[in-house]
Amino acid sequence: MKLFLFYMFSAFLLTPCFSQNMRSSLSSSSAKFQTSRTVTTADMFPDEAFQKRLYNKEDGSRYLYDTWDRTSKIIFSNGKELKLKNINFNLKENRFETETLGDTLFIFNNEKVKMVYTSTETFIKMYNPKTREAGFFEPMLELNKVSLFKVPELHIVKGVLNPLTQETTPDVLTRISTYFYSKNDSNLEELKLKKKHILKTFSDKKNEISTFVKDNKLDYESEEDLIKIFTYYDSL
Repeated sequence: MKLFLFYMFSAFLLTPCFSQNMRSSLSSSSAKFQTSRTVTTADMFPDEAFQKRLYNKEDGSRYLYDTWDRTSKIIFSNGKELKLKNINFNLKENRFETETLGDTLFIFNNEKVKMVYTSTETFIKMYNPKTREAGFFEPMLELNKVSLFKVPELHIVKGVLNPLTQETTPDVLTRISTYFYSKNDSNLEELKLKKKHILKTFSDKKNEISTFVKDNKLDYESEEDLIKIFTYYDSL
C-alpha cells in the first residue's frame, strides 16, 4: 500500500514538471480558431514523437548545435504545429530531438515532420538523392533558374584498435555540410565545392562564370562566394 501511494505521489509531481519543461504549444491549422496550451505526452504519442532515455548526455558531437537552447517550430504533415524552446538535430540518426526532464528525449518521427523553423535556420524535408531517403535541407537560395540547398551531415572516422593495449580509440565525429542544387525546377543533384564541378554545373555559361569569379577574386570552395556565383548565374 505504501509503495502504491509513493508511485501515485511521484506521478503527481512529475506531470506538472514535464509540462513546465516542455514549455510549448500545439495548434492545428485546420481549425477555424487556434488554441494554445501546454503539450503533454498524450498529445505527442503515437504519431509525432516517441520518448527515449538519454543515456549519454555529454556526447554532443553527434548534434548540429552545441547547445539545446533554441526556439523552434515544427510543422507536421497533419497540419499540427509544435513550438519549443529547446531543440537539436541528431546528425548521426538524421532526426530532430528535444529535451524534456533533463535525462529524457522526445525524438520526432521523420515521417510526420514536414518542416522545421529554428531561430537561425529553416529545414525542409525532401528526398536526398545521395542517401536515397528523406532528409532535412536548408534552403540557401531559391531563384528563378537555380536553387541551392545545404544538408548538415556527420563524418565519422572509426576508432583504431591498439594491438598492445587492446583498447580502441574513440570515434572522431566531424560536422560537415553537403550541397545540392536544382536548375529550372529539375531534380536535386549534389554539388561539390570545386572549380571543375561548379563550372561543369554551369556549362552553358562557363566562360561568364569563370570571368566573374576571377574578376571578383572569389573562392569556389567558399559558401559565401558560392551564393554569389549562383546569384550571378541566375542574372544571366
